[in-house]
Amino acid sequence: MTINNVSIDSVADYIANCRENAVDQRAEEKFHRSHPRYTALTRMSGKILDIGSGDGGMGQLLSWPVKQSGKSLVGCDLTEIASLPKGYSDWVSGGWENIPSEMKFGGILAIHVIEHLTSWKIMLQDALTRMENDAYIYIEWPSSETVTWPPAPDIWKTFIELNAEFTAQLLSTFNFYDDDSHTDKPPSMAEVRDALSTLEVVDSGTIFLPENATLLVSKGLRDQSKPNVTMGIWAQFGFAQYILAKK
Repeated sequence: MTINNVSIDSVADYIANCRENAVDQRAEEKFHRSHPRYTALTRMSGKILDIGSGDGGMGQLLSWPVKQSGKSLVGCDLTEIASLPKGYSDWVSGGWENIPSEMKFGGILAIHVIEHLTSWKIMLQDALTRMENDAYIYIEWPSSETVTWPPAPDIWKTFIELNAEFTAQLLSTFNFYDDDSHTDKPPSMAEVRDALSTLEVVDSGTIFLPENATLLVSKGLRDQSKPNVTMGIWAQFGFAQYILAKK
C-alpha cells in the first residue's frame, strides 16, 4: 500500500533531509538492482519488448549486469531514434500498434505506459498474443492514491524556500495530474489483474524502496538529476504499483 496523508511539507522535508546525506557513488546501481523492474528482467529471456521505451533506459539494467546470455531488448516508442541505445537490438517507432505481427517475445515490459492510454486494455490484449510460452510481462503504473497527492511544483516551491540554490525543479511528477498526458485516472490493480486473467501472477504490489530511494535522491540532488530525484521520491512514498505475470 502507499503512504496515506502525504503532504507538501512531508515530501519537502524528506528532500531537504536527503541533501544532508553523504553521496554514495553506487546509488543508481543499488537502487535499480533492488527494483522490481530488475527482478522482472532477470526472469525474461530471448527478445524482450520494451513498450514506451523512451530513451532506452532499461538498457542500463543489462549493464550491471543482468545475465545477458540470449537476452536482447526491442524498443518501442512513439518517436524515432537516430541510433539504437545501448542494450537494444531493434526499435519500433510510432507506438505499439506498429509492432510487426510476426514478432514474438520472451518478455514484455510496459513501464509507465498504461496510464497514458485510454486503450490500454487493447494494448495488453495485443501484447499477450505476442508472448511465447513461459514468457513474462511486467507492468508498472501510478497507484490510485496519487490522484489526491500534492502537486510537484508546490512541493518544490516549499523545498526551495530554505534551499534557494535549487532553482530548477528536480521533481517531475508527484500528483497523478502533474503529467497532462495522463488519462482521467490510473487503472486499479484489480482492473490490470483482470486484463491479465489468462496469466499466472507471479508478483505484485506497491514499490517501496526506502533505503535505496534515499541514496538515489541524495545523489540526484548533488548531480541535479531530475530522473534520479523523481524515481527516488516515488519509491520512498509508494507512487507506483506493479504486476509481474507469466504465460
